[in-house]
Amino acid sequence: MIEVIVTAVIVSFLGTIIYTTFLGGNRIWRYAMMGSAESEIDYFLEKLTVDLRNAFPFTANILVGAPASLQFYTRIPAGEKSVLWGKVPLQQPVRVRYHFEQDSHEVQRTQETYQQMLLPSTIGEDQTDQVAGDIRGIAIHYDMSVNKPTPGQWVSYWNRPCLPRAIKLDIEYGKDKAEKTMSRIIPVPAGGCAPPTS
Repeated sequence: MIEVIVTAVIVSFLGTIIYTTFLGGNRIWRYAMMGSAESEIDYFLEKLTVDLRNAFPFTANILVGAPASLQFYTRIPAGEKSVLWGKVPLQQPVRVRYHFEQDSHEVQRTQETYQQMLLPSTIGEDQTDQVAGDIRGIAIHYDMSVNKPTPGQWVSYWNRPCLPRAIKLDIEYGKDKAEKTMSRIIPVPAGGCAPPTS
């Protein structure tokens, strides 16, 4: 009888330790998964910020924007072997497109070089990369205010012959009851439309 009691105590003690360890590991795993989603979103926002910082006017449709996608022209480094002019590395113009895929819950970035824009049938394929995953929804808004003192006037679509002053993103991510929302306003240095002429 004593041996049975001792065995039961040992088994219950070990069971408590295993259960506590499992709960702790499960909690850490859940935090790590949420942290990785936030890290991917931070990477996406940083990538978009750099692209918008280097955005420039190129054609009549400088930036084409919708609630879940935007396309514009920007500059990227020409590569490690690019010739330097003085101490400034050469940059090449590209057209980039950020698009939220509802089915796969991811944000994709497509990059098209100047050569691909001119000769789409003869120069390779577009470079498309996933920049964020586990996204439940995204809403992009465009600041159409003319003067800096004027409060931002946000619209959901953009197709004007100028760049917006800023872009605001509302991103929903997470799973089930752990859904979260992240908002970010990204200024566009080359943005701003001329005031309407009377």
